[in-house]
Amino acid sequence: MKFKHIDSLDAEQIRRAWRIIGIRHKKPYSQAQLREDGYWHILESKNYAPINREKHLKRIFTFSNMTEVLEYFHIKEFSPYCPHSDIVGDEQATPEISETSDTGEKRNKKRKNILHRRNKVRRKVSLTGELINKRSLKRHEILINDLSFDGSGFTPINDWDFKKGDIVSMTFTLNNRNEREIQRNMEVKHITNKKIGGEFVNKPRLDADLGFYLLFDVR
Repeated sequence: MKFKHIDSLDAEQIRRAWRIIGIRHKKPYSQAQLREDGYWHILESKNYAPINREKHLKRIFTFSNMTEVLEYFHIKEFSPYCPHSDIVGDEQATPEISETSDTGEKRNKKRKNILHRRNKVRRKVSLTGELINKRSLKRHEILINDLSFDGSGFTPINDWDFKKGDIVSMTFTLNNRNEREIQRNMEVKHITNKKIGGEFVNKPRLDADLGFYLLFDVR
């Protein structure tokens, strides 16, 4: 089985990842799996030995996101690797997850459902930005409260006038080392008091900067 170090993955491959193998001295000692409950389950052998021949694994920890998994691996001095077959595109799928058998179809569908739920998870952030409401052409300063690959929630700092269905053009800067500026168009989906949320429209298929920020850099 081929493996790729998690630092070498692009944003799309990270989104596909559902298993992370903790390797030390070229041997796997831990396996993190993203299960249907949306949590990462850490599985290791009962005697903490390498798991390549260990069939009976026990659940050691349960984490809510990939960042916590990587922090655990760092503490245990495990290097995080992903099986190559997990992160390739559907058109490159190996026979293990191909659609040539009923078992393969079920496994592939299950994996897609898990990843779909994971990609909907939003991260709490505190970012300043600005937007233009394309309906009113008014400019607003905003505080972004949560962020995901697919949308955002924000609070206007000044007076505002938004309606469901409005399309807004957002610009904000990530508060990490690269300080990358992100621009998105978003459709307003819900308004609760002064908290506004929506979904990005016409978003890029890949955005490595935003992907790595959401998965690793959020504090």
